[in-house]
Amino acid sequence: MNAKKKVFLIVVVCLLAAALLFVCYQLFSVRSIIIEGSAPHDYVRSICGLEEGQSIFLADTEGAYDAIEAEPWLKPIEVKKVYPDKIVVTAQQREIAAYVEHADVLLAIDNECVVLRAEQTADVDLPVIKGLKRTFSKSVKQ
Repeated sequence: MNAKKKVFLIVVVCLLAAALLFVCYQLFSVRSIIIEGSAPHDYVRSICGLEEGQSIFLADTEGAYDAIEAEPWLKPIEVKKVYPDKIVVTAQQREIAAYVEHADVLLAIDNECVVLRAEQTADVDLPVIKGLKRTFSKSVKQ
């Protein structure tokens, strides 16, 4: 093979590789982020850090899950990629189930005992749990 044919072959291969990359990028670009569940959809979308137009391979679904989990009022259920171009985020809004009296403050908790907020008022319409003592296991330092 002479030098001109080699150069031509290299150029053709590079052009085909570039075209293939472009097609894959367009095919696997996030076109929709679907928010499901009882949590406020706009709020979940704003904190999860996912954006339309980015490559689905580079979308940080674990980071999105962690960002939702960091919000005490939200319970992440699932963040998954649906190939070729969708991400589905499922999150529930936590609801106050009861209050726990602790050091003259009422701690609002949900049905999984996640503390949602602290309140000073004693006028609440949900059960108030009193008399709990805080204890630690030997593996937890006091």
